[in-house]
Amino acid sequence: MRSLDTNCALRWLLGDVPEQTRAVEQLLASGERFRLADLAMVEAGFALTEHYGLARTTAADLLLALVAHPGLVCDGALWSNALAAWRERPKLSLADTYLAADARRRGGRLLTFDRKLAGQVENAELVTGLARSSPAPQAGGEE
Repeated sequence: MRSLDTNCALRWLLGDVPEQTRAVEQLLASGERFRLADLAMVEAGFALTEHYGLARTTAADLLLALVAHPGLVCDGALWSNALAAWRERPKLSLADTYLAADARRRGGRLLTFDRKLAGQVENAELVTGLARSSPAPQAGGEE
């Protein structure tokens, strides 16, 4: 399966480079299905809000359009949850809400040193104290 990169996704969403937009539209109309990697989704969210200056709610709506497109293959349920949390929690990044949604889906908790994240996401747990039961490996050498 071929994959679309972030630029292809952005051209389709924004229609800002007509020739490239048409090329992506032709690909998506071909009947072939294309993988949309998680990293491309995170990068697209960042680009939409930081580079293009779109409101987070608008960016989330656009990303949901990607998730819903029948020609694109991604984890739609995971992204729907991550985007809903991203929309509701403006202090968290899309990467944070994605990681929390992924941990929740797997029935686990997201361990973090980020107090803001731990305070805003129900399945995030602040790491305090020593978490290791054995010594850390020495950098650059063998023990």
